[in-house]
Amino acid sequence: MRRIYTWEGEFYTLDQATAGALLDDGMAQFDTCGWPHGGFVAPAWLMSQGTRAALRQRPFTYTSDPQQLYRLPGFEPIKAPSIVWSARSAWRRGMSRVVSAVQQARFKQAALLRLALHPVDMRYRVSYDYWYRLVEQLMGEGRQAVTKQHWLEHHAPDLATRKDRSAA
Repeated sequence: MRRIYTWEGEFYTLDQATAGALLDDGMAQFDTCGWPHGGFVAPAWLMSQGTRAALRQRPFTYTSDPQQLYRLPGFEPIKAPSIVWSARSAWRRGMSRVVSAVQQARFKQAALLRLALHPVDMRYRVSYDYWYRLVEQLMGEGRQAVTKQHWLEHHAPDLATRKDRSAA
């Protein structure tokens, strides 16, 4: 997976202890800076079972993959497709433009549409302009820009409560 799909994916092969130690280090760095850490998204959305187990034991409220947002600690899925670019090379930027147009049309009715921007996207005018125009367009269609944490707190159904009721 890391040789063909992407060279990223540091959390794809980790055992629970190693993933947990990295997550703890990251949270400590965020705490030092006074930054919140509501969720964790693994590089390239690639997580091992060890990473998933480590996430269940930490105070994160969400994680995600390309098509879902997961409420933690139970990994309850919420449909939340994403649009993402791969901007590292000219041919990837060209393909990203085509694939993103298809994704945007396909996910037009999605209650939550995630935009997966990377710092490298802003280095290239074509991707910078694409993202800028997309955000303007989506806002013009009545969408609201929010963080995943905000969306979960204010718009997502309370899955835990719903599960408890169905078990009763």
